[in-house]
Amino acid sequence: MLILQKSIKPLQLALNEFFKKLDNGTMVTKSAFTQARRHLKATAFVSEENVFAH
Repeated sequence: MLILQKSIKPLQLALNEFFKKLDNGTMVTKSAFTQARRHLKATAFVSEENVFAH
């Protein structure tokens, strides 16, 4: 969900706020997020688009 959110905030601040809302004590660095994002496949976004469009 964080990838789909448009934010003008610095990435680390957006990550901190997002994971704070989850309230599970997890914190993620900007580097870890960027590295994990590279492993996503484009088909994941196509599937999400279909879910949100209907």
